[in-house]
Amino acid sequence: MVASVFVARQPLQDRAQYAAEETALCEDCSTLEQWRAGAAAFTRSRPFPTITGPQARETTASEFPEVGSILLDDRLQCTATLIDADSLLTAAHCFYDGKGRGIPNTRFKVTFNIRSEDGKRFEIGEVAFPKPPNAYRYLENRNDIAIVHLKTAPGIGSFRRAAANPDALSKGTVLTAVGFGLTTDDKGRLIGDGVQRKGPIRVGSFPAGRFQYAGEGNTCRGDSGGPALLDDLIVGVTSVGDRQCRQYGVDTRVADYEPWIRTETSQ
Repeated sequence: MVASVFVARQPLQDRAQYAAEETALCEDCSTLEQWRAGAAAFTRSRPFPTITGPQARETTASEFPEVGSILLDDRLQCTATLIDADSLLTAAHCFYDGKGRGIPNTRFKVTFNIRSEDGKRFEIGEVAFPKPPNAYRYLENRNDIAIVHLKTAPGIGSFRRAAANPDALSKGTVLTAVGFGLTTDDKGRLIGDGVQRKGPIRVGSFPAGRFQYAGEGNTCRGDSGGPALLDDLIVGVTSVGDRQCRQYGVDTRVADYEPWIRTETSQ
């Protein structure tokens, strides 16, 4: 899976009211203090999200042409996936700064060839978020999903469909994560954002509207917004995880938002 750079989404004291759920997300933490000290829900973007683990590898040009990069001021911010001719599925937090303030759309571009200096950059026309009661909540990082509508279609012939069946996932299901974030070298150091990679992740638990994975495969900084795939369907969008990209990751569960996705796209 591709790794990304993690930045704290909010002060820990603001998350106290969510202690029970936060502890549940960290299955290896015996106390809330361990959770706060070690995990603390760092986002997998802004600006360095990647996929890690012994089975993570670079993709070929033909594997995931519909998975692109969101750039902020021409630097990697997040990963995103085409779900129709000119719309991409990604994470809501990609469009907020470290203080919860929205970033103007004019500062973003999308590319499907980040490694090329002359690779075409596409302007964003609109970023859509789920409506209340499922609106994105910054302090809790809940409903962390968004759709990017481009001003012009990139002309890529393939796109992915969003999963509609919430029962498609179960504990132990192995998914393929794709992203442009950081990865680990043979010494465990985080390196190499801006390269598309894929890797397996194994579903562990199901916090509300999300799913957690842990083990050898993980996402990292720069992978935020990237897809977790079950066959050809997007079942997850990379959201948060631990700072070192080694303990756990959390995705937004796409099926919970599929009716909204249909209203925003041609799916």
